Amino acid sequence: YSCEARLVLEEKGIKYQEHDVCIVAGIFDQYKPDYVRINARCVVPSLVVDGKVTSDAHNIVLNADRLFPKSTVKLFPDDDSRNIVKEQFDLACSVFVHALTFGEVEGGPKLPWIVNLIAKNYHEKNYNALTAKLKEHENDPYLKACYEGKLKILTKQIEILNDEKQLCDIVDATKDIMRQLNDQLINGPSKDGTS
Repeated sequence: YSCEARLVLEEKGIKYQEHDVCIVAGIFDQYKPDYVRINARCVVPSLVVDGKVTSDAHNIVLNADRLFPKSTVKLFPDDDSRNIVKEQFDLACSVFVHALTFGEVEGGPKLPWIVNLIAKNYHEKNYNALTAKLKEHENDPYLKACYEGKLKILTKQIEILNDEKQLCDIVDATKDIMRQLNDQLINGPSKDGTS
């Protein structure tokens, strides 16, 4: 997801300083206390502008015009069509990519066995890393709350990945979203089909 934020900054001509945050299993830089104090959601990317943090690629893209008003490149129009373009962007971002990447649905495409092994180990290592951080920082109310919040999200993701009915519902919802986006591309950006 970080590449989206980098592309937006490049497109807008913004100079920025990049810091590597390795989210690979076993490293999990996004759980290090210094990073969590910047981004309580423990996600990448984070964008810090004038001391204020915007996290998540979706939020960075949506707020780039506001964060960098001097840039001559506008990602979203200033007129009434802005809401329509934003709705299309939000719709595309609503796809639960994590579940589609790691989940298995009967009759659906299967990931290679090695990817499945890595995925299972990834979620287990992720869970273990978070519980270890929670225990390590149980006396720091801020970090404890951050780790507890992220652990709830991770637990729900694991639950979904292990529930074929929920995965099937996600696949069906994704198909519907893709149909809507395809229709919008064919018919133009407005809801009534006019350009």
